[in-house]
Amino acid sequence: MAAFRIREFISSRPESMLDDPDRSVVAACHLTAPRGTVMRYSKVMPPDTHVVSVHLQSSSHHRFGISESVLHDGPAPAGTASFMASGQQIESVVSDGFDVLEVFIPCWWLDNIARRTFSGVGREVVARFMVTIGCDTILHHISCAILDCLHMPDQPMRIIQFNALSEAFAIRVVATQLAGRELPPTIRGGIASASLARIKRHVDDCMDEPLTLERLAAIAGLSQFHFARAFKISTGEAPHRYIQQRRMQRAHDLLRNTNLAIGDVSAAVGYDDPGHFAKIFRRTFGVTPSGCRREH
Repeated sequence: MAAFRIREFISSRPESMLDDPDRSVVAACHLTAPRGTVMRYSKVMPPDTHVVSVHLQSSSHHRFGISESVLHDGPAPAGTASFMASGQQIESVVSDGFDVLEVFIPCWWLDNIARRTFSGVGREVVARFMVTIGCDTILHHISCAILDCLHMPDQPMRIIQFNALSEAFAIRVVATQLAGRELPPTIRGGIASASLARIKRHVDDCMDEPLTLERLAAIAGLSQFHFARAFKISTGEAPHRYIQQRRMQRAHDLLRNTNLAIGDVSAAVGYDDPGHFAKIFRRTFGVTPSGCRREH
């Protein structure tokens, strides 16, 4: 996509754009607005260019989707990247101010990067680019470096650094896809494997603390509603049911393998009321906590 067409596509702040007029390949645009400002758009992406929008600072709320499918509706921490595929209808609303870098990558150039950089994997590589959203700290660091280029005086070194950073940005996008990592926590496919692993680890590590839906949704970067639905898609269980099962399994292990008092076991798995704990335990295993210990 030629640079002048990119400038026409962006409706605001074209003066904050950096591109190489000689190559007319990648372009980046810095979009900012103070608290209380909303950025809302519903656009069809350019037919021959992919767009990646990276939150440089956290946003309290970002609703993002394709056509009528909502992929994310909740907080957007710094490093959240929205991947917008060419030719797709994108719906996006960033509430209460924003600080994002938009990077425009021509489709043919991304394919060339994939073939040239990853030719050693033993097969023909074509970049796979889908409408997704997720966090990536490496893309965030590269985006911050690109922002520094935007603020440099206009000189030859500025374009040289920008070209190197834009290529690193594209390589990161392709490498993540080829490695099979699921960057985006898309609702349609459940929660990304990396995010799901963090949530499960948090449940196991903090079992003696209140594990609220709000707390777990924040780890996933989703609203409570979308988190509950995505979690069930990924695990086949509702969050509260999964937490209860993990607590009961931990309690069972403690009763069989330690000499902790039943009241201490109850507290260790997050139940302040030993009577309620015993009721849930018996419902789960068909035996009381004391009976479980006697069996051992």
